[in-house]
Amino acid sequence: MSDETNNPDDDGPGANREFKDGMFRAIFKEPAEFRRVANYLLKTDFGPDTPMEEVTLSSPLYMGPKNDVSFLVDDRLIVFTEHQSTVSPNIPLRFLIYVADTYKARFSVKDLHGGRRLTIPRPYFFVFYNGKRKMPPVDTICLSDMFKDWPGQKNPHFSLDLEITVYNINISTAPEILHNCNTLAQYEMFVELEQGYENELAQGYEKPLSRREKGLVRKQAVNLATAECLKRSILTDFLNIHAKEIVYMMTGPITVEDMKEYWQQEAREEAWEEALAKGKAEGMEKGKAEGMAEILAMIDRGVPPDEIRKMIANATKH
Repeated sequence: MSDETNNPDDDGPGANREFKDGMFRAIFKEPAEFRRVANYLLKTDFGPDTPMEEVTLSSPLYMGPKNDVSFLVDDRLIVFTEHQSTVSPNIPLRFLIYVADTYKARFSVKDLHGGRRLTIPRPYFFVFYNGKRKMPPVDTICLSDMFKDWPGQKNPHFSLDLEITVYNINISTAPEILHNCNTLAQYEMFVELEQGYENELAQGYEKPLSRREKGLVRKQAVNLATAECLKRSILTDFLNIHAKEIVYMMTGPITVEDMKEYWQQEAREEAWEEALAKGKAEGMEKGKAEGMAEILAMIDRGVPPDEIRKMIANATKH
């Protein structure tokens, strides 16, 4: 399920938070759950004996390492992806690259250059949108929407196109899909509970949240949503199995950029406090300003916080 090797409750420096699966993928990479949604979308009757092979690609070039899942189902390539933010108008191009790489992985160079005609799975692309932008229950986005216009040409013929169906699964829109796909409906209930708790907690802050504070608020909101869903028998089986991983599934892996920003912010706050203390001790506003500038320069150069604190302590002694 994950690459977690330490205690999931351990927030220490050795904690490994690089989960490959977000909550959406973790739920719908289960063949039975994926099959139920696919049957509704394609009006098929895939059963438990239907051949299925997961072929999800995880490069960030595609849909990202968390929120997409794809299967080959009875010679059909079916791709699901979730969007909690605005659906990018460039997503058809990303899907084009996705499907090309999926096909490429299935054939050798000899196959591609051979005289025998190859057969490839028929592709189907679906986006599940649960952001806050107003969108219709069902919409389509096409690769041809991205083509440059040809002045004076009406109804041009395209040699290539790709169509994506976008489903708005917000509960407030009462989409038909949620009435027919119970697990998807329960997942959306979890997401909306988490978002509600997150907004409520954020209102308790008097100033805009820092990136670190946003992370802490989201973690608390996920925990509250998990407890509420268990209380209301929503996604019970999944949450009982993965309760300790849900925070990392929903908040995502902490990237190098995130850690750098967290560290710089904390280091700047510590440095400012130390500089103030130094300035008061010496009674020199100029010294405080110069000391702060020197500290910030060290932070930008990547000097570790422990070394900065030692330098400040030594400077204060003299």
